Amino acid sequence: MKVCLGYADIGGVEHYGARKYYHGLGYLSSVLKQAGHETALIYLQQEPERDDFLQQVATIGPELVAFSSTTHQHPYVERCMHWIKESTPEMLTVVGGPHPTLVPEDVLANPDFDWVCVGEGEYPLLDLVNALHEGRDMANIPNLWLRRKGRLIRNPLRPLLSNLDELPFPDRELFDFDQILAANKGWLDMIVGRGCPYQCSYCCNPALRERFKGLGRYVRFRSVDNVLSEIRSLASRYAVKTLNFQDDVFTLDRDWTLQFCQAYEKEFKFPFWVNARVE
Repeated sequence: MKVCLGYADIGGVEHYGARKYYHGLGYLSSVLKQAGHETALIYLQQEPERDDFLQQVATIGPELVAFSSTTHQHPYVERCMHWIKESTPEMLTVVGGPHPTLVPEDVLANPDFDWVCVGEGEYPLLDLVNALHEGRDMANIPNLWLRRKGRLIRNPLRPLLSNLDELPFPDRELFDFDQILAANKGWLDMIVGRGCPYQCSYCCNPALRERFKGLGRYVRFRSVDNVLSEIRSLASRYAVKTLNFQDDVFTLDRDWTLQFCQAYEKEFKFPFWVNARVE
């Protein structure tokens, strides 16, 4: 089955200086591809035009359009989904990401979304695509909310992924990664874990932690071996000059950090950057 993944990043290039790679979509794509499905990407870098956007969708020819959405980009996502439903009412649509996770009722009030994914999306999206492909009912998939006959179905949330190593490495070809790396002069973004324990008022993490309360550990790291294996794979494929770890706080687990640094210096020579807090 073919899935069109979408991300609105209006103004992103002006802010960051280059097109960005988004790991969330990369993981969604790699999980779908591992199961035998096809993926393609629509990456919106400027305000979309109706005809241009619909032509991109038509060229891909998907059976499902799945957008990831942040709050400030959500109006663009709504606009695009409306165009899809207006032109091709039978096209199925799902939206996930931070904004739908935190206000799913508000998002699902828009009839242009068939499903809203609340929380981590890799396996809910895979379950949805498998069900569509096999012609099975899709009403009871954990993490997916939907409306059926005017009734809101709030499926329960599944536990947070406890072992991040079980996920395939995120798909970078989805984003034409050679182009991104060239624009960033060899700086390659990576992520080694998920979650942050701090209460910064400008961040979504406190609200997300509350949403996932009782569903397992919110802050998780991949194993050092798994991270090193991904670096080897990337270094063999791309002209890497610097690694840029995008985790909110890379140094949360002191033992993990020391283990990583000791193993890293034995094998790799290019530098890396991390986010940390002084305490």
